[in-house]
Amino acid sequence: MQAEAGFLFAYRGTWSVCAGRSGKGRRTTEGIFKGISKGTTAETAGTEPAGGKQMSEFSNMLEQHILQAGLSEIQLAQATGFSRSYIARLKNGQRISPDTERMTKLFDALSLTAAEYAQLWNLYLEERLGKEQYGLTRKMLSFLSSFRQVSRLEGAVRMEYALPEVSLVEGNADLAYMIRVMIEREAAGQWSAKQEVAGQRETTGQEMTGQRKAAGQEMIGQRENGRKPIGQERSHVRLFLQPECVSAMEALKNGFRMNPGFLAEHIVCLEKEKKTENITLLEMLIPVILSRRRADYRVYYYYDRVSAHLNSFSMMPYFLITGDCVLNMDYELEHGIVYRDPQIRDFFVRRFDRLAGTCRPLYERLTDEKELMAHYLQQKAANQFYCIGNQPCMGFLEAAQTIGRYLPGEMGGAAEALQGRIRSGREDMLRRGCRVTSYFTEEGIRRFIEEGIVEELPDVMMERPLSREDRCRALRELIEQTEQGFYEPHLIQERKYRYPEGVMIDAYDFDDVALYYYAKDMNGCFIMGERSLARLFYEFLEGFKDSAYVCSAAETLTYLKGWLDEEGDAPS
Repeated sequence: MQAEAGFLFAYRGTWSVCAGRSGKGRRTTEGIFKGISKGTTAETAGTEPAGGKQMSEFSNMLEQHILQAGLSEIQLAQATGFSRSYIARLKNGQRISPDTERMTKLFDALSLTAAEYAQLWNLYLEERLGKEQYGLTRKMLSFLSSFRQVSRLEGAVRMEYALPEVSLVEGNADLAYMIRVMIEREAAGQWSAKQEVAGQRETTGQEMTGQRKAAGQEMIGQRENGRKPIGQERSHVRLFLQPECVSAMEALKNGFRMNPGFLAEHIVCLEKEKKTENITLLEMLIPVILSRRRADYRVYYYYDRVSAHLNSFSMMPYFLITGDCVLNMDYELEHGIVYRDPQIRDFFVRRFDRLAGTCRPLYERLTDEKELMAHYLQQKAANQFYCIGNQPCMGFLEAAQTIGRYLPGEMGGAAEALQGRIRSGREDMLRRGCRVTSYFTEEGIRRFIEEGIVEELPDVMMERPLSREDRCRALRELIEQTEQGFYEPHLIQERKYRYPEGVMIDAYDFDDVALYYYAKDMNGCFIMGERSLARLFYEFLEGFKDSAYVCSAAETLTYLKGWLDEEGDAPS
């Protein structure tokens, strides 16, 4: 069975989150592409490097390794399939080949060490894509890989924390401990229980009576149920802190697991100039956002140069607020001041609320499948559509209209509405001459063909797998649309990048990018509000087809035809 539902993150937008399945495919690209021409000769395939006709770091290093290997241009031509003159152009920086298979043969012939091979390969990719696109691609792939780090284990570590009776904290290790203790203690409700007991002792000046012990047991029971004691506000932390603080992010994850009612508000700074750095920031937030199905994690953002904080006249720019104290921290997270005075805490709360009021939410949360369906129905048409996932996007195919037969009966008129939206969206895109570019994996195709699993929709919206007839019909239409130029499929080469299960990104425009992640017990949606990140996702998908991580459209088409031929011969 498919995983149960998921999250939607979105820009303007819409980004969406959903989970995956597992299984091993029986087909690989090796063999099925054997002997397939790239469609160009070695002499015509190459392009000028992004920097123009000049010696680059890649061509310099390539020439050095060729000299060290003691191989002639004729020998290299025989080993790779390139002509002798083309090898010379590569060395002189006049050409950069898009043919990764032949470039791999060239590097193999040089007898490089693992470190030398990796360095030369990365320089090749940088030269081929250009520094900016190469850097963006690397960051995006790292971001996507972060979904493999999302824990799906239930439960949390529960401890009785003693907050050190100190006013000053010195050193990174001690500050990290203090941050973790404060957050997890708050999530567990321990500070309020301590206050309650202390208040009772102050009133009587004596040990708790049996009645008070019973009250104490009641408080403990409430804490175990994830609630704070009666009369106290819910467990709530406020952070003005960058997510590079690992101890804070780990504590937040554990806090959400131990207490469903835990609330965390977090203000982060997005880079105003180096915007690709914001992808790394988002990567750090993902494990916390997905730590629990309904984690009440509210992230707000503002723009600045993060490095400017280092030179700020504000010596202690960061702070963490819990129910009974405040930790004020310096930029390097080496020093902290602990405030326990209620008036000082209230001052920091007012300051945080004022700052949050000037920021924007990074995402808006949707809560159920009906809202997810509404999101699907509101998608606008585009002139160019990009998507990446484990399976090719089927939503624009005529065959997708059969999906209504597989929706649960309780969804009422949603099936008819979805069919109508697919039909009208397809007609509009054909009228506009829109081109669909889709990236997907071998394993995703295997699950679709062999098991009838459709990953574009969460399990709760699919009552049963597709029939074999409908699977073949969809695959046949995808091949036809590719041959007609409407669809451009690219198979992700799994030996070069292992794409995470269940993650999908749709890009309709620069400000309308949706990222989906469906996972067990991860039923929810988040509408993103930050547009510069949306633009980066769009640019990544736009340029990914030129990277060395995917097969060409011609190779992918041959691969899909191989599946269709095999299924056509298989018994019903």
